[in-house]
Amino acid sequence: MGSKRRTASLVATAMGALLLAPIQSTTISFASQATANPSTLSLSTGRMEIYAGDTSTAINPFSSLTTPVINGRAKFFYIINSGNFGLSRFTVTLTLPAGTAIANFRRCGPNIDFVANDTCGSGGYSSLTISANSATTFILTLPAGSFYALQLRQNKNTNLVINISANSAHINTSGVTNS
Repeated sequence: MGSKRRTASLVATAMGALLLAPIQSTTISFASQATANPSTLSLSTGRMEIYAGDTSTAINPFSSLTTPVINGRAKFFYIINSGNFGLSRFTVTLTLPAGTAIANFRRCGPNIDFVANDTCGSGGYSSLTISANSATTFILTLPAGSFYALQLRQNKNTNLVINISANSAHINTSGVTNS
């Protein structure tokens, strides 16, 4: 009798093991491997410095340029980028008395000066449209260390005030990288 019970018990255990086997979860082992890839993080620093000057080599006055203009005569001035970053656009505001009419506003290419009224040292000039006492955004590229020569004619004896502003969102070249 004892042998029948043991046999029945063994059969029940074996059957239970077979029935439970598909229900048990499978354990999977993973071995993860991390590989270090040396890479360089590039960092650019510099300064954005754009301003108006009476000459192409003027030093940043950290303020507006105020310069005299004579009725009907060409007035030359410069927009200078002495910073480390190039710009894709900037804003120029010319302040002149009420009733001032701008006869023409012209510029030469980057780093090209006027050699005479209406004559650039190389190539032709570009005519610009601007109104007195209003901000005008120029969508022009001005590389770092460059300038634009500009010529203005208007109809009053007065002082011309030139304000230049730019936004860092329009930086289009890197400054000093990884130094």
